[in-house]
This record gives sequence, C-alpha cells and structure tokens, in this order.
Amino acid sequence: MRVVLDTNVLVSAFLNPDSPPGALREAIRSGRLELALSQAMLDELQRVLAYPRLRKVARFSADDAKRYCALLVESCAFFAETLSIEPVVADDPDDDAILATAVAAGADAIVSGDRHLLELESHRGIPILKPREAVELIRAADET
Repeated sequence: MRVVLDTNVLVSAFLNPDSPPGALREAIRSGRLELALSQAMLDELQRVLAYPRLRKVARFSADDAKRYCALLVESCAFFAETLSIEPVVADDPDDDAILATAVAAGADAIVSGDRHLLELESHRGIPILKPREAVELIRAADET
C-alpha cells in the first residue's frame, strides 16, 4: 500500500516512535508500506523541524532532523521533484502539496491529522485517513 504521510504525521513519527505515526514509520521501514514524498513536502518538513520552539521542547538537534529527512527520502518508494499543484484547500494551501503528491504517486491513501484534509475525506478517490485508522488497516492486512 502506497501512502502519503502529511507533515504533521511525519513530525509525530519523528518525535514519538511509540505513537500511531511512529507505527506507520516502522511499517515503511519494514516494507509493509510504501512512502510517497515530494520536494514540496520535504521542504515543509524541514521548515517545521527547524522551528526553534519545537527543537527546544522536543530536544533534538539540527543534525537529528537532517538525518531523519535523509532517511525518509532514502526509504521512499516515490519521490516527485516537481508537482502540478491545483488549489484545493483554501484555508491551508500547504495541504495542496500533500494532495498533489498523492495524485502524482498513485497513492492508496493519505494519512493526516490535519482537520482541513480530514474534512475532505478523500481526494480524487484517494481516502484520507487518521494515523490510527491507517495503523488498523495495516494490522488487518497483517492478519490475513
């Protein structure tokens, strides 16, 4: 199953490996999920991980953040350097890159904790799931 993980999910996976986003990161690492990324998503992730307040509270270094981003790129199954991004989410245009990446990658699902995306429920036939829902799908697939 090919997935696009929203920036908030990628940050949560980095900060809390025992969370549902952390379980998704492990599923990617073990090959049970394929990660799709784009340069636009990676740029946003790097920007978020550079927030001084986040670094101070979560206590990680700039090198830790760089290694994490490099690991994501190395482990992704699909990487889009450029995207054709159509405006969909008026209240949060950064979310449009998530949707465009999913379409370009032929993703099976988008995983997000962002209310703007979750309210859409799907985009061009691609379901938008909460992290816990995605973990439940993986567990169900593992049991069959």
